[in-house]
Amino acid sequence: MMANEHPLDAEKLFDCPVFVAESRHGWPRTCNNAKCKNMTVLRRHLTERPGRGYTAQLPFLELCPTCNEDFLDKDVFESMHGYRGQHCNTRQPQRKGAKAKVQWEKLYRQVEAALAVQHLSTRKQTLHSISLSRTDKIVQEHASPAPTPPQPFPPPPTLVSHDPIEVPVANTVDQHQEHTVPYATPYQLIFDSESDKEDSVKSLQNVSS
Repeated sequence: MMANEHPLDAEKLFDCPVFVAESRHGWPRTCNNAKCKNMTVLRRHLTERPGRGYTAQLPFLELCPTCNEDFLDKDVFESMHGYRGQHCNTRQPQRKGAKAKVQWEKLYRQVEAALAVQHLSTRKQTLHSISLSRTDKIVQEHASPAPTPPQPFPPPPTLVSHDPIEVPVANTVDQHQEHTVPYATPYQLIFDSESDKEDSVKSLQNVSS
């Protein structure tokens, strides 16, 4: 499809609105486009996509048989319209022929809005994950290392000597002899007494003379 070409101009076929939205916004491609001959086939393409392991382009898409509008919100459709149109009071004819272009454009606006919300949510989650990863990295870089537990002091070395240890022995005998006063014998006492007498006589004689 050319840039200036309308999705419905080429051979009056209906392009996949998902493919058109992804091409216009530069979103990752999930569809290679399916040129459908009518809106019924296009709805089947958007919700079924059988075979090859593909998932449906849209989780929900139903046409109200009363107002003939397409709905992507299951809760709104079931509560306000219904699969038989029993809850809808706005009766409108189906858009066929040239009016089918209006039907496609209205469906495209819903698909584009739903995909925009989906990609925005995905982008926010990606940015949040990147932010958390960067924050964790910064915290790890600035985190102080864990303190090293104190190491026990090694025991003092054991000195082993094979030489006999000489213990000095005090000379108790000599010390006892130096401080012991010898005891005088009776003979020494008599001798000392006689000597004292002689010394006294000699002193008196010297004084007389």
